Amino acid sequence: MPLPSSGPISLAMIRQFYGGAAPDSIFEYYRGGAYVPNTAANSAIPTSGAISLFNFYGQGGSGGGGSLAASSSSANKTDTLPEPAPASRTVTATGSVSASGGSGSYTCTWAHLSGSTAIPTPGANVFSPSFSATVAKNDTLTAVKRCTVSDGISSVTTDMSVNLAYFTT
Repeated sequence: MPLPSSGPISLAMIRQFYGGAAPDSIFEYYRGGAYVPNTAANSAIPTSGAISLFNFYGQGGSGGGGSLAASSSSANKTDTLPEPAPASRTVTATGSVSASGGSGSYTCTWAHLSGSTAIPTPGANVFSPSFSATVAKNDTLTAVKRCTVSDGISSVTTDMSVNLAYFTT
């Protein structure tokens, strides 16, 4: 759905549609810049020079905002116990995925990319996954999980490193 064709329009509405972060300036939203794709759906938005909120009326088409982007944190956890200690232990770590730009309506799917298959792969639409696995004493399990984020128009991937360790002292 494009930006409104009439009525009030604000920089906050433009930011929500195309992406960006406050505080911002109208000059950050030139067509072909960091947030506004240089497409026919944005043809009334200038590429330089004078720019106004009025340039954004009805712009964007159904293509959503600026480029979809995603990033992730790694999920790391090391448990340490004094001897005598159990031969294995369940270790849990949590990571996170964040998305920006695009249409603003995000979904995600996960896939195992490499490493230990003992670390389960999260289900769909989990943006703060917890990874749990049984780890042998004085050992580390590692894996890389790939998250594909979609805004219903395009998709991007981000890879999350997972490290679960159990050591004794």
